[in-house]
Amino acid sequence: MFLHTVSITNFLWFLAPGAKVRYTSKVNNFSSKSKTTVTNILLGLFGAYLAFSLVGTIRRNFQLQQDITKIEESNRVLEQSNLELQYQIAYFQTELYKDKAARAKLGLQAPGESVIILPKKEETKQVSTSTKQKRSNFAQWVDFLRGISE
Repeated sequence: MFLHTVSITNFLWFLAPGAKVRYTSKVNNFSSKSKTTVTNILLGLFGAYLAFSLVGTIRRNFQLQQDITKIEESNRVLEQSNLELQYQIAYFQTELYKDKAARAKLGLQAPGESVIILPKKEETKQVSTSTKQKRSNFAQWVDFLRGISE
């Protein structure tokens, strides 16, 4: 940076038209200490910028790795589900399943086979409780101690 100083005679030239104008110029150079300070500040700012950029890049890379891990896990789960569905499709296409489904849904039977329809458990419980007589707790204990079972 150059600073110029002009003597007072330059401002008075209009008063004395024949006067010589004298310029005095002084160059102010930065001292070496101020140059190193400015350089250090600029290097520090550049280093801070690089550090900030590096931290941002590392954080983004970490986030992307987490996303990749989640997607790969989801992919594994979907592949497992797909494999199970393929096994089910293969099973549903077998003759064993078709025979079993025809018996269960349509009530069909194989030649020489007889079908027995059992009542549901709830129906048997209702029948058995209605046929029993209500006995007192004491009478049930006496029967239990005598070894009498119903």
